[in-house]
Amino acid sequence: MHKITAKPITLDCFETGDFNVEKITDVYTNKVFVEELISKLEYLRLSYLKTKDMAEWKELIRWLPESWL
Repeated sequence: MHKITAKPITLDCFETGDFNVEKITDVYTNKVFVEELISKLEYLRLSYLKTKDMAEWKELIRWLPESWL
């Protein structure tokens, strides 16, 4: 977790295994959800880097899924 702000947050930052956003039954909903979650995480990362506000960092940690690498 100490390196969480070191690089941009993308789908490659997560263990996805056999998870394929494109092949899930409700493709649109799942793809949008994943993209929006990653977008929110990246926004929080950038906000923390700019402000160094620990509330931003804590919010980022709260939203990170268990699959974070």
